[in-house]
Amino acid sequence: GSRRGLAGLLVDLRLKPITGRTHQLRIHMQQEQLYLMGDPRHGFAVKGVYRPLLHCERLDLGGALGAHASVPWSLEQLVTLKRL
Repeated sequence: GSRRGLAGLLVDLRLKPITGRTHQLRIHMQQEQLYLMGDPRHGFAVKGVYRPLLHCERLDLGGALGAHASVPWSLEQLVTLKRL
């Protein structure tokens, strides 16, 4: 069956990476038995989901540099459908 986290639930997490190291968030989540939906390597694959359900909402580059991006509608819809 699919792995969904500690209690078998889908969870919306807000994570703050310390460095920009490749796969940092995915590996730390996996170590805590929190698996990323749509990531067959560090999480679990889901029929109809063709990418990891991971979104960068804010990027701070220090000082006044940075960017903000709202969660895409398509990602919101996928998460809502998978909770049913």
